[in-house]
Order: sequence, then C-alpha cells, then structure tokens
Amino acid sequence: MLEISTDASAKDNETEISTERNCFYGDLNENITPEFLIRFTQAVTSSLSPEAKILLSLSDEPDNLMIKFALLAGLIAGGSEAYNLVDSGNRNVAKFTLQKYPLDAGIHVQIHGSQIRLEILDQKGNPADSDFMDNIKERLLSGCFRRTETKHFLPPVNVNKMPLHYFKDLVTTTCSKRLKFTVVICTSCSETQRLFKKIGAAFGITVLFTNDEDTLPRFIIDNQADLGILIGTNGKFGFLDEHGHIMNGDTYYGLVTLMVLSADSNGKVLMPQHASGITEEIAESCGGAVVRVAEQDMEPNLIDADTPTARLQYELCFDPVRAMIRICEFLYLNQCSLSYVCNLLPVMYKISRNVDCPTEKKGKVMHKLLSELRLDASTKLSDGIKIVNGHDWVLIIPDAKDGKINIVSESHDAETANEIAGDICRAIATFIKEH
Repeated sequence: MLEISTDASAKDNETEISTERNCFYGDLNENITPEFLIRFTQAVTSSLSPEAKILLSLSDEPDNLMIKFALLAGLIAGGSEAYNLVDSGNRNVAKFTLQKYPLDAGIHVQIHGSQIRLEILDQKGNPADSDFMDNIKERLLSGCFRRTETKHFLPPVNVNKMPLHYFKDLVTTTCSKRLKFTVVICTSCSETQRLFKKIGAAFGITVLFTNDEDTLPRFIIDNQADLGILIGTNGKFGFLDEHGHIMNGDTYYGLVTLMVLSADSNGKVLMPQHASGITEEIAESCGGAVVRVAEQDMEPNLIDADTPTARLQYELCFDPVRAMIRICEFLYLNQCSLSYVCNLLPVMYKISRNVDCPTEKKGKVMHKLLSELRLDASTKLSDGIKIVNGHDWVLIIPDAKDGKINIVSESHDAETANEIAGDICRAIATFIKEH
C-alpha cells in the first residue's frame, strides 16, 4: 500500500493508492481522481527523458473521456510526446503497438465498475521494472515533477488502425484459416469481448461470453464448447477443457512445452523455477530443452529472443487472444480434444508447505541452508533455492509479505515428494531455533 498525497501542496490530505508490481489501482473519484491522474502521468514523464514518447491505451468510450483527457494533460504538461491508441483499449493490442513502434513506455488503463487499474509498460511491452516503478512512486510522494513551458507543449499523436494491424499479423502467421470450434470467454471487459468476437469470426470460431466465473464450467458443458478461457483483470488467463475442468498452471506449462516443441523439435522453452518437471520430460521426448529462469524474466526474455519458437511461447503464455487461436489450430491439426491432450501429459506429484519464520531471521536461515545442505551444481539460486535430483526437486522461497518460508517439492511418487518437503521443513525449523 502506497500513501500518496492527492495534493502535492497539502501533505495532510493523504489517501491510499494500492500498488502491485507494475500497477497502481484504486477507486474512481475517491482515491483515483482527475487531479491524481494528472500528477501520476507527470510522475511517469519525469521518470523518463524529456523527449520520451509514451503510449496511452484506454478505450474511447464516452465514460472514459474525462480520464483520458486527465492522463493526456499530465503527459503533455511533463513535456513528453503522448501517443493516443485509437479504437482500442485492449492490453494485448497496446503491447503489440509498443513492440512495433519506437516508443519509450506505455500506460494501459483498465476500468471495471468503479475500480481503475493503471499499468506501466516498458518500450517493448513488458511490465515496467522495479527501479522505474520506485522512481514514479518517489515523485508522486515528493511532488517533484519536470515542468514544461506551454510553448513547448506537444499535441497528442493518434495511433490509428492498430487493432487491424494486430488482426492482420495474427492471420498471416496462422496456417489454418477455418477452425470450427466453440470457445467460451469469461470476461466483463467489453473491449476484450469485441476483439475475441472479431478474431473468432475470422477463423470460423464461435465465441460465447459470460462474466460469471462460478458458472463458467456449466456454461461450457451446456453449450458443448470445445474449451473455455477465464481472463482476469490483471491480464492473466487460464484455460478450461470441454468438460469444464480448469487446467492448473503445471498442466498448462506442459501443454505449452508440447506445442512449442512440436513446432520446433530442436527448440527451447523458458520455464519458471516452480513449474513442474513434466516440462523436462516432454522436452526430452521431443528432442528439445527447458531453460529455467526467474518468473519475472520470462516475458522480456521471450520478446528479446524474437525467434519463431520464442514468439509462439510468448503468445501462449502472455496473449489470451493468440493463445486461443494457437490452441484451436493445434487441436484441429491433431484432430483431438483439449482433455485428450492433457491426459497424455506425464503425471507428477507436487507438495506445498510453509514454515513460520520471523522476518528478521529469513536471511540467516536461507544462508544456513546454503552452507549446511550438501548443494552442488544442480542447485538453482533464482526465485529462492532450488535443489534438483533427477526429476525430483524442492524449491525454498522466503515469502515476501508474510513471516513464512514456502517449500514446494515434486516427484513422480507422492510419498517421495512428501518426504523431501518434510526434510526441508524440519531443517528450517532447526535453523530458526538456532538463531
């Protein structure tokens, strides 16, 4: 929670703006006011070079105009060149625009009811890094903004037809043009619904919508849909099969690995440390490889790689619209259902536990684990400590918010996974007592 003054000249008039990684969010006209939006965009521009070009992504619906004008006013007052994304407020179109245009940053705005979410993106469409976010927060708190004389104000530049370019790019990179599937999309965002409907129609996909997450599985079954997609307000998404069963993260990562390496048997997929070892088994059977990275590095690394394999994985992991097309195409070419493919994936048993640990002791305990346990070259040190033994592994991560240390273990055998987690929990408990 970030305490931010709504008036830089009145420090006693404070409210709370919530922050989460690369986002600011709150309630419209309560803690997110037009005055705050101007100051917010001034803080963004002041954190960049004076010549910065910044994309603003917010749908052009009449109810949003006051918000858009306030954001543009702050960008212009800060001396930046504002690029207004016309005819689209979709997050994926905004990221696509940043990857195609030589811009310096982007602000994507989502509004759900009375809540507004302001997401900061870098020049490639990645979530803004922590240093940039800290700079913005510091300027909001201090009221230290770059001022520009009115004679140097630059009018906003309209970026037109990007939804069309996004659509054409998807069409030209998809071999199968008539995918006769029925897909249910769970989202309350009308902008997202329009994009899914248009692209679905172009590929012969019947797209149905609901905004009720609880009834989504039954809605899929009742409409005999081939799959479903649940889209969160934070841009994350998950898939459900034709029986309404939601795919957990490990199953989806396994599907991603299979699809990517089926397209390029000698390719590599990027996976976070906590993803199941089934990805390695699938990669071995396909002749490819898995490269483990910190979870926050996956998106920028895939964009930077810019290979056909990396682009396919990026679409499957970070763009629900393209992921729908890619999965439907994969099922069409292999003449099978989503549940059938998921049932072919290897089975692993994952155990999650945690140990209470005072915050001041976490560093000492983790250091003790590193020094006392017999760790070798198979030990990974990103996203905590990961110890790998064949297909068995355990990941030890201090909780960033709570006074806990989290332990995740995995094995082909449930008993072994429990035993591995138990050993680590006992070792941590002993080290806590010693300190």
